[in-house]
Amino acid sequence: MRWVIATGSPYFLAGFKLATMVLSSSILFWQRRRWQGEVGAWIAVIVLGRLTLHWFDYIAGTSKMTYAFALASADPSQCDGMWATFQ
Repeated sequence: MRWVIATGSPYFLAGFKLATMVLSSSILFWQRRRWQGEVGAWIAVIVLGRLTLHWFDYIAGTSKMTYAFALASADPSQCDGMWATFQ
């Protein structure tokens, strides 16, 4: 995903996310009458539920990162090069 963000294009990022969503949803839709489709749908629910919990944890921890964001914007030489930004 880092290379998608490294392109610097929010349109490319949105297109990539849309394409992956359409592809995965289509696979589940086509397999909806088979037991593999049912298992795949439940796995997707579990993965997306876990991802939701991860984002809640991330949002709760952003207050701790305020100093790091301020430091990175004030002095980019303090960054380790692992930050991804959009222009």
